[in-house]
Amino acid sequence: MGCKATIGELCSRVCSGGTPRRNIAEFYDGGTIPWLNTSEISFNRIRKTEQHITEAGLNDSSAKWIRENSVIVAMYGATAGKAAIAKIPLTTNQACCNLEINEEVADYRYIYYWFKNQYSHVLGLANGGAQQNLSAKTIRTLEVELPSLMRQQQTANLLSSIDDKIEFNGRLNGYLLELAKARLSNLAYKENPLGMVSVGSFAATMTNGSTPSRKKPDYWEGGSIPWVKTGEVNNNLLFKTNEHITELALAETSVHLLPKNTVVMALYGSGTAGRLAILQEKATTNQACTAMVCRTPSQAFYLFLTLQGMYREIDSKTRGSVQQNLSKDIVASLMIPAVTEDLLGEIRLCDIYDQVRANEYESLQLASLRDALLPKLMSGEIDVSKIDPTQLNSHLA
Repeated sequence: MGCKATIGELCSRVCSGGTPRRNIAEFYDGGTIPWLNTSEISFNRIRKTEQHITEAGLNDSSAKWIRENSVIVAMYGATAGKAAIAKIPLTTNQACCNLEINEEVADYRYIYYWFKNQYSHVLGLANGGAQQNLSAKTIRTLEVELPSLMRQQQTANLLSSIDDKIEFNGRLNGYLLELAKARLSNLAYKENPLGMVSVGSFAATMTNGSTPSRKKPDYWEGGSIPWVKTGEVNNNLLFKTNEHITELALAETSVHLLPKNTVVMALYGSGTAGRLAILQEKATTNQACTAMVCRTPSQAFYLFLTLQGMYREIDSKTRGSVQQNLSKDIVASLMIPAVTEDLLGEIRLCDIYDQVRANEYESLQLASLRDALLPKLMSGEIDVSKIDPTQLNSHLA
């Protein structure tokens, strides 16, 4: 039998964090204490943090150590209402509500998945205009319909097994990308009789995108053609987009339909200009992207990795005081080592690309499976005790 309990009742400790004074270098320089910002919370597992603080910084602030397997909920800003699991002991800023779950009554993973399933509801309780604000009190008083501890563990085991595989794929792809970059780096140390070539010459074609008029519903409603925005360009393989346009928009506007394996670079925005993606299906882009159509998948992957490695150089070429801007001409003038298809074949670059792509696609499919199962498992619509995880996907055995 299940019961109802508040989040506060399920925790042995609830606390927020703190931020050491930014203008004192000794609080940050050389720090080894993991310190989490809410921007790093996105329904994920935290194994490392972007920033660290020193012991002096910890003592200067209200930041507190929280134990491994705590659930962290963002209270302010763009990630408000999202949760993460701390897989290491760490500290956080003051915008985090840190929940140390009493494992005698609740499985911390189950509580994490509860927040994921209830995200819209929790976010709806936030106050504020410019940014969403939750309070620790609001989070503590959230009421959870709690099944037995065994049922919580069964549900958490199933959902975690899917996330385990997604995480494994991500780590594997990290290793594969490092392998590809190492092989390209080795090429750079060899004498290259081909010399250097501009990106404009290396690519078969280059083009910028556009935005069909939002005032014409026929350009958008019921559209099936993927349309890429710069926010989706994040040094990634791009399998799907949030928005689509219609065939009419393609026919009547200056938007271009780009082939699979096109390399796309974001041109505008601080922190965004210079980011890359490789299209995994035919798509169009907005005007803030430039697209580089290559002759082969190997060349596309080579260009993607090479331009990633040139980020500092590309960033130095951005223009504009309010926001950083690149242009198609600037990107076309960038110089990269010339390579042949045979040379790329020798280092098996396309094989690495194919494996990275397969892993990423599998992770997307698993994420869709998890998200479809989540509400049904949490509501009890699906009896988790009757599910064999190995039947969902052979990789989950």
